[in-house]
Amino acid sequence: MKRFLTIISLVLLVAISSMNATVLRRGRKSLMEIAPKASFLFGSDVEMDFGADVIINPTRNLGFRFSVVDIHTNGGTTFFLNYNFLYPTLDALFYLERQGMNPYAHVGLGFVSHSGSILTLKGGAGFDFYMDAGKSFFVEPGLMIMSVSNHDSDTDIYFFVSGGMKFGIFR
Repeated sequence: MKRFLTIISLVLLVAISSMNATVLRRGRKSLMEIAPKASFLFGSDVEMDFGADVIINPTRNLGFRFSVVDIHTNGGTTFFLNYNFLYPTLDALFYLERQGMNPYAHVGLGFVSHSGSILTLKGGAGFDFYMDAGKSFFVEPGLMIMSVSNHDSDTDIYFFVSGGMKFGIFR
């Protein structure tokens, strides 16, 4: 029995050491990522956002994202630090590990109450393209539904496309 376990251990050691190191590295996501991005929102008119998100990945297949800074342009420019009044969401990211391009699904929910309330539902897909250990380019299309409840209640539907870079902080 000892001889069998020794042979199996040696075979596994040789198999793991002969694997391509980049394949092994891609399976591990950083614990925390900073993601500067640009977004285009298509609704009744075209809006543009520049900002940065923080992504926390407690497991390999699950992450949580929130906005840190946001510059919104729609006829004028609005700047938000650590708070996104227009589209406040906490997103969950569900990663599907693949070689080269890693797809993921994202869903988000947000609520703000000020002089009325805003309920935001967001979802879509995303694709990470790894460039180096801890760095990836991402593209993320999705759909966002905002229900604004104030004197003039309104529901807006936006199709959005975001793109940017993800930089891993803690591996």
